[in-house]
Amino acid sequence: TQKSKALTDLLVENFKEKVTVFKTDSPLYVRCRFNLRIEAEEFCENAKNEKISFIIVNGNGTCIDAAFSVASVELGRLPEAVELLKKSAKIVN
Repeated sequence: TQKSKALTDLLVENFKEKVTVFKTDSPLYVRCRFNLRIEAEEFCENAKNEKISFIIVNGNGTCIDAAFSVASVELGRLPEAVELLKKSAKIVN
């Protein structure tokens, strides 16, 4: 639960209006929708190249529904993971 909350907070902080986080039945997953300026395929390929894995629930155009499993990620590594995800989305500070 702590990792899910931390990931949710980091996603909202870093992606701002470009992400919507949804509640799930399991605290092991964080599900969200990204509205980006790049195509879903490019975003997913960029994330894969950064060693970020997630489940694509739906990817259409620049809207991507994804689920992240926090079970195998250390709490302290979440900020770095979200930064890599942000880089994958080509979002610049």
